[in-house]
Amino acid sequence: MSSGLDKPKAKFLSDMLYEIAKSKSYLISEISRELDEKVKLKNTIERLCDNLNNLSEDEFKIIDDNYIKVVKKKFSKENPIALFDDSDIAKRYGKKFEDLDQVIDASSQNKEVVSGYHVCESVILTEKEKQPVSIYSKIYSCQSDGFKSKNDYTIKSIDKVIDTVVNKEKYKSDSEKIDMVFDREYDNNLIIKYVDDSKNYFVIRMQDRRIFFFKGRKKNCHEIAIKRKGKIKINVWFEDEEKECYVSHTKVTMPFNEKD
Repeated sequence: MSSGLDKPKAKFLSDMLYEIAKSKSYLISEISRELDEKVKLKNTIERLCDNLNNLSEDEFKIIDDNYIKVVKKKFSKENPIALFDDSDIAKRYGKKFEDLDQVIDASSQNKEVVSGYHVCESVILTEKEKQPVSIYSKIYSCQSDGFKSKNDYTIKSIDKVIDTVVNKEKYKSDSEKIDMVFDREYDNNLIIKYVDDSKNYFVIRMQDRRIFFFKGRKKNCHEIAIKRKGKIKINVWFEDEEKECYVSHTKVTMPFNEKD
């Protein structure tokens, strides 16, 4: 992971990775406690934060490139499955964090709007492990200088997955394509067109308001779905339990690009 860094930065990275594994936390305060240095905890936290702030863009790039080389060995070489999710970090009681945004707290039952940050994440499933491998992870705020749009981060996460798995400019065969799975937050025409143009396979969970052309007439996607009878029996894993499920499919046309 530290190949290409100078010795002080390589030691810092090694210490951080070891203490993250030891503390089982990514919080600087918890990592600092595990270091158990003979100085005040506040001083250890400040030292680690200073080291993080002093990493240059080039050094981040070196670490990221090394990381990708390591994790590429873990997932399938044929049609790897990539998952995309837009999550949040709730800072319900935070007041002094920089660029604090308003987010929907997905962990609350009433989907409350609280202070926090958005998270754009893409992962790839591995062949032998339950835990997927993170390929792109970005915490961002709509209040930050230079913020463009959520779609901008989504496109970057898609490009990162494609660049990690295959040569974006040339696909030798269908086996080099990626199966991409998106949650309903990604159901918008711009993302659908972008993924479709990349020539990869994809599944997007539709929002209830999505409109299709179905047999030549405009129909709501929920209206179409509830009328379909499950024809194909499959077993799926849900909450650590195998369950029997029936699925079906039908052809519809997207109004914005007239594609089936």
